[in-house]
Amino acid sequence: MSHFQSKKVVWGVDPFEESGRTISAAKRAIQYLLQGAEVYPVFAPGSAIPEVSISVEQAQVRGLKEFWKKRLADTPGKPLAHVAGLSVLGKPSNGVREAAKRLVKFSQSIDAELILVATHSRKGLSRLLLGSFTETLVTLSPIPVLTVHPGWQPSAGSHTVFFATDFSEASEKAFEKVLQFCAETQRKLVIFNKVIFNDYPMGVLAPAVYVAYEEAFDAQVLESKKKANQWVKKAKSMKLSASAVVDSERGTAVTDSILKRVNGKAYMVALASQSGPFLSVLGSTTRQVIRGSHQPVWVIHPKAKTLKQKKPTPRSAPRS
Repeated sequence: MSHFQSKKVVWGVDPFEESGRTISAAKRAIQYLLQGAEVYPVFAPGSAIPEVSISVEQAQVRGLKEFWKKRLADTPGKPLAHVAGLSVLGKPSNGVREAAKRLVKFSQSIDAELILVATHSRKGLSRLLLGSFTETLVTLSPIPVLTVHPGWQPSAGSHTVFFATDFSEASEKAFEKVLQFCAETQRKLVIFNKVIFNDYPMGVLAPAVYVAYEEAFDAQVLESKKKANQWVKKAKSMKLSASAVVDSERGTAVTDSILKRVNGKAYMVALASQSGPFLSVLGSTTRQVIRGSHQPVWVIHPKAKTLKQKKPTPRSAPRS
């Protein structure tokens, strides 16, 4: 198998996204990454533009569902099998956080194993004013979240899962799920770590201080390589093709170091929703990767359950 083994997936949708790019991207993800899964489109008002939320409140739910059905059919891409009708989670909520909570609660109520969201890829002022539903969702959801950039196109030559880690406890738990995925899908695995170390303190010229700094930096690099090699060894014990990359280049941001290695190259990026030292030093690396990655990003909460193989159910979700 070459795709996710999730049997039940919630698709967080924005029916009013004008260009249709997010819908098209999600359709590609369903066809290429989630083959055979029962997919449940869900609209949580408050996750989209405020002006749109007002119109949603005034619309009849039945009319909205018919609108979505037509929108889905008109969006470029092959027709989707095993996709349920649209679920609308009440009236518009107060902001993206409340909307994300509603989506998580719905996902838990149907025992979903994965939440799919196509990002709007907003930047600058629009992101500041509207916030990011996807970025909020990944911090709240104990269910793994798969994000897809609107410009993403599947590539037959991409076989590598790129797992970015800081070796924290949360990341180690996520690693177990990545190992399972790679074993089930026969994907190659690259374990990546960026060594984070404070810049040499300007104005401190004492040779002894400089020597101590260099020794501490070298020790951290060696420790990171040791840990990475241990994780590679564990992966290889499961008959996986695995390698490690430890980036010790100074002055390079963590996110930039990740993105230059994955965009247009990796099958998928995987990382924990909680980023340990990354979070405290540079802000949420997970959020920054979601913003910048053109490849699918699989965000795993440390409390997420390990997916189990299931026999196909005889009844599929109703078609839209």
